[in-house]
Amino acid sequence: MRDMPHEDEFPQSVEAEQHLLGTLLTNNESFARVEDVLTPAAFYDPVHGKIFERIAARVADGRLASPVTLKADLAGHAGLEALDGPAYLARLAGAAIAPHAIRDYAELLLDLAAKRSVIEAAREAQSQAAGGEISGAEVAERLEVDAAKITAGSRAKQLTASHLSALTEALGEI
Repeated sequence: MRDMPHEDEFPQSVEAEQHLLGTLLTNNESFARVEDVLTPAAFYDPVHGKIFERIAARVADGRLASPVTLKADLAGHAGLEALDGPAYLARLAGAAIAPHAIRDYAELLLDLAAKRSVIEAAREAQSQAAGGEISGAEVAERLEVDAAKITAGSRAKQLTASHLSALTEALGEI
């Protein structure tokens, strides 16, 4: 039996995160394409999650989210400073993709986040089962609850996307 993956083996795509953030930093209007599905928790890199959080807050307030404006918002953030601070924000902007592709990148990040959640739930179940402090049935029940939460989150996002597509198609016909 294969051991559980190490932290650095978790499903992730830092490059996709960078491209998505770069697009948001250079085209704030593209945020509308992902705001209904993406949260900071979808990002593997916690610094990227924080950057997304700040972009979302600025856009929600009707303010510009750019490398220059985020520089002040994230001043002193240890994780960003470790990545070269404001220069990293500028590099992200340079990694921007076409705005129409941003939704695909968001869906990729959501899928990878769901996979990480499955791995974490499995690790917890393995630890509980090996510990022997609770019954096997209780471990299975807890794992089932965790799986239902992961599935519910994925389905809710899919439903939102499918409802949006149906509505767009109906409006197009009208």
